[in-house]
Amino acid sequence: MYKLTVVAVLFAVGCSLTFYFHGVLGKETVFTHFFYIPIVLACLWWKRKGLIVAILSSASLVLSHILLRGSLAVSENYVRAVMFVAFGFVVTVLREQHAKTEEVLRVKDNAIKSSIYGIVFCDLNGHLIFVNDSFLKMWGYRDDKEVLGTALINLWTEADKEPEVEKASRGKGSWVGELVAKKKDGSTFDVQLSSSLVRDRAQNPICTMMCFIGCYRV
Repeated sequence: MYKLTVVAVLFAVGCSLTFYFHGVLGKETVFTHFFYIPIVLACLWWKRKGLIVAILSSASLVLSHILLRGSLAVSENYVRAVMFVAFGFVVTVLREQHAKTEEVLRVKDNAIKSSIYGIVFCDLNGHLIFVNDSFLKMWGYRDDKEVLGTALINLWTEADKEPEVEKASRGKGSWVGELVAKKKDGSTFDVQLSSSLVRDRAQNPICTMMCFIGCYRV
């Protein structure tokens, strides 16, 4: 409800300024920029429905010009009225694209968090920045705060701290193989590891993703 109230108040202020400058002062001025505030808020909050505010703002400006400034054959007010709708449309498109991106990321985030495999992300220095619940259960931790920021290389035994594995944990390559992992209580278990670099659009490495699968000795 507060969103509707905020937009309504801002829109009313814009209309008041419009009629004041046109009817009382008799001036063409840039006060119409105030209309962009409720237009932006409406399109961000309500997406396409928010275009109604842009259309009403345009109609208000044109109506004010016709009733109070009709003696002017050519006015920038008509251009501004069109710009209101165009600007609102652009904001709406960008907001919808952002919403779709958020939805895709939310789905991927849930898939990683709920995976039965232990999944971690570590920075290029080999320190943990994300772990899912399956990883915590495999290693015997209750909360991610117990491991975030620690060196990933410390989560398996000294015998398995091979150069290739350490390089992979520091974002210097990929690695697939088996390790002997060390739990919180000091006990060990076999685990299969698959690591790969995560790169940005410019193909620069930004972090390392690792997937752990618990193995059982026969």
